[in-house]
Amino acid sequence: MAVTFRFLLSITVYLVLFFAASYLLQQQLFFGIKVLTMLSYAAVLTLLNFLLLKDMVDIRKYYHLNWKYIAISLLAAMLIVFAPYLLVHQTLPNWNNLSAKIIAGILFSQTGVAYAEESLFRVFIFLLLYKQLKQFWMPAIITSVLFALIHFQVYDLVTYWYIHVSIFCISMLLCFVMATQKSVLPCVVFHFMVNVCSSLGNPLDHTYTFDPADKISAFILLPFMMLILWGFKNKIRESGLSNLKSPDLMPKT
Repeated sequence: MAVTFRFLLSITVYLVLFFAASYLLQQQLFFGIKVLTMLSYAAVLTLLNFLLLKDMVDIRKYYHLNWKYIAISLLAAMLIVFAPYLLVHQTLPNWNNLSAKIIAGILFSQTGVAYAEESLFRVFIFLLLYKQLKQFWMPAIITSVLFALIHFQVYDLVTYWYIHVSIFCISMLLCFVMATQKSVLPCVVFHFMVNVCSSLGNPLDHTYTFDPADKISAFILLPFMMLILWGFKNKIRESGLSNLKSPDLMPKT
């Protein structure tokens, strides 16, 4: 019961926070207020993660530095964002009109958001399901479906289905990294880089303008995800995340 309650509580609180932040970001507010909104969202979500995880996970075990995968995540995020854009537009996005203050606000706020969301989805939800189901695929699929669906506040599920396909594929790959490398920091770096590149085009507005490059991203990511997960299926099978403790089995004090 305790595990189920924590899982449902985490999803409910996250949805409330996400929708509230999205609503505020879609309003005509000063940029500084939007940065403060993002930081508040990240701070509350981080507190939620701590309360959920404090008696379940030795957090230090999953926040260790893995420089190799951090570098790979950084390069992969840039490739996923910029390669389709280059194919369609034959040029990189023009960000010359952004001031240093806007860029600093985006970098600062997206650091907190990436850390908080990856801590919730990869460290809490994915690990919790992994421990309960004792296998990779179903926890990764459930986590990734949830991760994709909650973005319907920004991207309509029917009209922009390809965005949700891309988010699902990215989440599956991040679950793979979490399961095999046992570190969430490469996931945070990847999430941060994708968010920053997206935000620079439309600074913290949480609105979406159609770009044909996004459809190409979905059609590239889907086979790429399947190829990576199939190619490393033995590594996935051999991976083990045994550090999560079930609160149902903990002695009452």
